[in-house]
Amino acid sequence: MLSPLKDIEAEDRPRYNKELLDWEGKEAAYASAKKAFLDFSASPEAMLGAQPPAVPEMPAQPVPLKITVSDITSQKLVRSAAERPRGLLCHLDEMNSWIRKITDKQSGEDRSAWVVSYESERYEMDRVGAGSIHCENLAVSIYGNIQPQVFKQNLASLAADGLLQRFIPAILRGSKTRLGHPVPEYMTSAQAWENTLRLIYALPPQTYKLSPAAYDAYRDFQSWYEGAKQDERLLNASSEYMTAFGKLEGTAGRLILLMHLMECPFSPTVDVGIVERVVKLIRGYVIPAFRYALGELAGVLDDSFDQWMTDYIIQVSSEVQTVDLRSLKRSARRQLENKNEWQKDQMVLDAMYTLEKAGWVMQIEEKMTKHHVVWAINPSIATMFREHREKVIKAKQRHADYIYRYAYAQGKERKLVRGYDPETMDE
Repeated sequence: MLSPLKDIEAEDRPRYNKELLDWEGKEAAYASAKKAFLDFSASPEAMLGAQPPAVPEMPAQPVPLKITVSDITSQKLVRSAAERPRGLLCHLDEMNSWIRKITDKQSGEDRSAWVVSYESERYEMDRVGAGSIHCENLAVSIYGNIQPQVFKQNLASLAADGLLQRFIPAILRGSKTRLGHPVPEYMTSAQAWENTLRLIYALPPQTYKLSPAAYDAYRDFQSWYEGAKQDERLLNASSEYMTAFGKLEGTAGRLILLMHLMECPFSPTVDVGIVERVVKLIRGYVIPAFRYALGELAGVLDDSFDQWMTDYIIQVSSEVQTVDLRSLKRSARRQLENKNEWQKDQMVLDAMYTLEKAGWVMQIEEKMTKHHVVWAINPSIATMFREHREKVIKAKQRHADYIYRYAYAQGKERKLVRGYDPETMDE
């Protein structure tokens, strides 16, 4: 995806080398003229009013073409952007170290510079050692990959000032992975992608406007958007999610510009079809992705045990009608390790209370002095989640078969996981 940008940077190297050599010649001429001027200023001729030698203007030093950056500090980022007003792309193959750097209060990293870079505006950074760095257009795009656990652990700190809400999350679904097949290069879209990047890079500054129909379509989206914001507030959506939701108008505008550049870069007006497709993308993907990444995850950072309990009830719902506190603690001994008895009881009771509110179980007996609590399982759970339950059981059995494959090769009896029926589930 990024290789064409690297090629463009490499192709610019001869230009930079030539301009650097020319600049070094001008620098030498400037240094020589400046020395002559200073020598003259200290001579008797200067006191008599003689004409001083001229000093040519010193041009700015040329810089190599830089489109992408990776491991970079905020101060270096602002300096690089000041020298390159076209903007930069920060590519982070693994975002963990970058997140650790900007969330550590002792690192000295200026997090506000990263946040402001989203707006593509003037920016000035003042430092005691480096002085003032004035950037006419601080424009930085960030693309990176992050592990789900790292995302969960740092979600609150990243969302505190709206930094995280400026990203569009691309959530991967494990069920969609499949065996890849080699494809000849001429059958891929690699060449079209490279041509698109090179064309957009070569464009002079452009000004685009929405066509009348596109403007009406965008206004319709804005009307829907205002009503949707009110609905989200009534539903008590998380603050992290609402902050991202509040930026959807700007996000839609950016995506409209992006698609127009890819499809019709020479047309001064944006077609209504592009606006309609972007609105469909916003409503069909971006909002659900925000709701999951910033809504559900933000509100359930510590619910791993609740999730385990939910899955466990689904699994046993076809075999038993009731569960009790002792059996639940015994089944969850790995999840409850390093907890005392009171903590174990409370964690199980809290998780089951959530399921009670959802109508999955109902408490029918309680004798807390003897640690005896019994719940009845809703019979409809077994039917409702039958397909999901079978998928989980089959996955567990495949895992067990892999673990004990060497034992089976020696003639040992096959170990079957709970609920697995070889006659109907063997694949």
